[in-house]
Amino acid sequence: MPQLLAHPAYARSRSVAVYLSTAAEVDTKAVLADLEASGRACFVPRYAWGKAARERAARGLPGMEMVQLRGLDDLAALPTTPWNIPQPALDDPRPRPGEQGLPALDLVLLPGVAFTRAGDRLGHGMGFYDKFLAGLPEPKPATIALAFLEQVEDSLPTSSHDVAVDHVIVGD
Repeated sequence: MPQLLAHPAYARSRSVAVYLSTAAEVDTKAVLADLEASGRACFVPRYAWGKAARERAARGLPGMEMVQLRGLDDLAALPTTPWNIPQPALDDPRPRPGEQGLPALDLVLLPGVAFTRAGDRLGHGMGFYDKFLAGLPEPKPATIALAFLEQVEDSLPTSSHDVAVDHVIVGD
Protein backbone atom coordinates (compact mmCIF):
# COMPACT_ATOMS: atom_id res chain seq x y z
CA MET A 1 0.00 0.00 0.00
CA PRO A 2 2.16 2.86 -1.30
CA GLN A 3 0.00 5.65 0.20
CA LEU A 4 0.61 4.29 3.69
CA LEU A 5 4.33 3.66 3.21
CA ALA A 6 4.74 7.28 2.03
CA HIS A 7 2.59 8.79 4.80
CA PRO A 8 4.60 11.02 7.20
CA ALA A 9 3.18 9.32 10.32
CA TYR A 10 4.27 5.93 9.00
CA ALA A 11 7.65 7.17 7.77
CA ARG A 12 8.60 8.54 11.21
CA SER A 13 7.13 5.66 13.24
CA ARG A 14 9.33 3.37 15.34
CA SER A 15 6.60 1.27 16.95
CA VAL A 16 3.46 0.31 15.02
CA ALA A 17 0.32 -1.64 15.94
CA VAL A 18 -1.04 -3.41 12.86
CA TYR A 19 -4.26 -5.39 12.52
CA LEU A 20 -3.95 -8.82 10.92
CA SER A 21 -6.23 -8.53 7.93
CA THR A 22 -9.07 -10.78 6.90
CA ALA A 23 -10.17 -11.26 3.29
CA ALA A 24 -12.69 -8.41 3.74
CA GLU A 25 -10.07 -5.88 4.91
CA VAL A 26 -7.17 -4.03 3.31
CA ASP A 27 -4.29 -6.52 3.35
CA THR A 28 -1.54 -5.64 5.84
CA LYS A 29 1.07 -8.28 4.93
CA ALA A 30 3.17 -5.77 2.94
CA VAL A 31 3.14 -3.45 5.95
CA LEU A 32 4.27 -6.29 8.22
CA ALA A 33 7.08 -7.12 5.78
CA ASP A 34 8.17 -3.47 5.63
CA LEU A 35 8.22 -3.16 9.41
CA GLU A 36 10.29 -6.32 9.70
CA ALA A 37 12.73 -5.19 6.98
CA SER A 38 13.17 -1.77 8.59
CA GLY A 39 13.68 -3.19 12.09
CA ARG A 40 10.77 -1.31 13.62
CA ALA A 41 8.76 -2.71 16.51
CA CYS A 42 5.52 -4.35 15.39
CA PHE A 43 2.54 -5.20 17.55
CA VAL A 44 -0.64 -7.06 16.67
CA PRO A 45 -4.00 -7.39 18.41
CA ARG A 46 -4.77 -10.24 20.76
CA TYR A 47 -8.49 -10.56 21.52
CA ALA A 48 -10.24 -12.44 24.29
CA TRP A 49 -13.73 -13.80 23.64
CA GLY A 50 -16.32 -15.88 25.47
CA LYS A 51 -15.29 -17.12 28.91
CA ALA A 52 -11.77 -15.70 28.58
CA ALA A 53 -13.19 -12.23 27.88
CA ARG A 54 -15.44 -12.43 30.93
CA GLU A 55 -12.53 -13.56 33.13
CA ARG A 56 -10.31 -10.74 31.84
CA ALA A 57 -13.06 -8.17 32.40
CA ALA A 58 -13.57 -9.42 35.97
CA ARG A 59 -9.85 -8.80 36.58
CA GLY A 60 -10.05 -5.33 35.01
CA LEU A 61 -8.12 -6.38 31.91
CA PRO A 62 -9.02 -5.23 28.40
CA GLY A 63 -10.67 -7.46 25.83
CA MET A 64 -7.95 -6.55 23.34
CA GLU A 65 -4.29 -5.78 23.79
CA MET A 66 -1.38 -5.29 21.43
CA VAL A 67 1.51 -7.73 21.70
CA GLN A 68 4.79 -8.07 19.85
CA LEU A 69 4.99 -9.80 16.48
CA ARG A 70 8.55 -10.85 15.71
CA GLY A 71 8.18 -11.03 11.93
CA LEU A 72 6.53 -12.91 9.10
CA ASP A 73 7.81 -16.31 10.26
CA ASP A 74 6.23 -15.60 13.64
CA LEU A 75 2.98 -14.64 11.88
CA ALA A 76 2.93 -17.91 9.94
CA ALA A 77 3.19 -19.88 13.19
CA LEU A 78 0.33 -18.14 15.01
CA PRO A 79 -2.83 -20.06 15.89
CA THR A 80 -6.11 -18.74 14.49
CA THR A 81 -9.25 -17.60 16.26
CA PRO A 82 -12.71 -19.02 15.53
CA TRP A 83 -13.00 -16.16 12.99
CA ASN A 84 -9.87 -17.44 11.20
CA ILE A 85 -7.77 -14.46 12.32
CA PRO A 86 -4.22 -15.31 13.35
CA GLN A 87 -3.26 -14.07 16.80
CA PRO A 88 -0.89 -14.99 19.61
CA ALA A 89 -2.49 -17.32 22.14
CA LEU A 90 -3.82 -15.69 25.30
CA ASP A 91 -1.25 -17.58 27.39
CA ASP A 92 1.69 -16.67 25.11
CA PRO A 93 3.83 -14.30 27.24
CA ARG A 94 4.62 -11.68 24.61
CA PRO A 95 5.69 -8.16 25.51
CA ARG A 96 3.38 -5.22 24.96
CA PRO A 97 4.43 -1.76 23.77
CA GLY A 98 6.70 -0.09 26.31
CA GLU A 99 7.72 -3.37 27.94
CA GLN A 100 11.11 -5.12 27.90
CA GLY A 101 12.84 -2.18 26.26
CA LEU A 102 10.33 -1.92 23.42
CA PRO A 103 9.13 1.58 22.49
CA ALA A 104 5.63 2.83 23.19
CA LEU A 105 3.32 2.94 20.19
CA ASP A 106 3.59 5.93 17.91
CA LEU A 107 1.20 4.62 15.22
CA VAL A 108 -1.88 2.40 15.21
CA LEU A 109 -3.31 1.02 11.95
CA LEU A 110 -7.00 0.19 12.23
CA PRO A 111 -9.52 -1.88 10.30
CA GLY A 112 -13.22 -1.19 10.15
CA VAL A 113 -16.48 -1.65 8.33
CA ALA A 114 -16.97 1.96 7.21
CA PHE A 115 -15.20 5.31 7.49
CA THR A 116 -15.60 8.98 6.68
CA ARG A 117 -12.79 11.07 5.28
CA ALA A 118 -13.08 13.16 8.46
CA GLY A 119 -11.98 10.14 10.52
CA ASP A 120 -15.22 8.66 11.84
CA ARG A 121 -14.97 4.89 11.99
CA LEU A 122 -17.55 2.13 12.26
CA GLY A 123 -15.94 -1.02 13.62
CA HIS A 124 -17.29 -4.52 13.97
CA GLY A 125 -19.47 -3.62 16.96
CA MET A 126 -17.39 -4.89 19.87
CA GLY A 127 -15.63 -1.62 20.67
CA PHE A 128 -12.20 -3.27 20.94
CA TYR A 129 -10.29 -0.49 19.19
CA ASP A 130 -12.30 2.34 20.78
CA LYS A 131 -11.53 0.98 24.25
CA PHE A 132 -7.91 0.28 23.36
CA LEU A 133 -7.31 3.78 21.97
CA ALA A 134 -9.13 5.49 24.83
CA GLY A 135 -6.94 3.63 27.34
CA LEU A 136 -3.59 4.60 25.82
CA PRO A 137 -1.43 7.07 27.76
CA GLU A 138 -0.51 10.51 26.49
CA PRO A 139 0.97 11.32 24.11
CA LYS A 140 -1.45 9.27 22.04
CA PRO A 141 -0.10 7.56 18.93
CA ALA A 142 -1.18 8.65 15.47
CA THR A 143 -4.04 6.58 14.06
CA ILE A 144 -4.59 5.59 10.45
CA ALA A 145 -7.52 3.56 9.15
CA LEU A 146 -6.99 1.52 5.98
CA ALA A 147 -10.09 1.37 3.79
CA PHE A 148 -11.38 0.27 0.43
CA LEU A 149 -13.12 3.02 -1.56
CA GLU A 150 -16.51 1.32 -1.10
CA GLN A 151 -16.08 1.61 2.69
CA VAL A 152 -15.89 5.41 2.64
CA GLU A 153 -19.15 7.23 3.42
CA ASP A 154 -20.10 10.90 3.68
CA SER A 155 -21.29 10.42 7.26
CA LEU A 156 -21.69 7.68 9.86
CA PRO A 157 -23.65 7.38 13.09
CA THR A 158 -21.29 7.84 16.03
CA SER A 159 -21.63 7.83 19.79
CA SER A 160 -19.65 9.32 22.67
CA HIS A 161 -17.40 6.25 23.06
CA ASP A 162 -16.35 6.16 19.38
CA VAL A 163 -12.76 7.28 18.84
CA ALA A 164 -12.12 9.02 15.52
CA VAL A 165 -8.93 8.27 13.60
CA ASP A 166 -6.43 10.89 12.49
CA HIS A 167 -6.25 9.75 8.86
CA VAL A 168 -8.11 7.44 6.48
CA ILE A 169 -6.08 5.98 3.63
CA VAL A 170 -8.01 4.44 0.77
CA GLY A 171 -6.30 1.50 -0.91
CA ASP A 172 -7.13 -1.14 -3.47
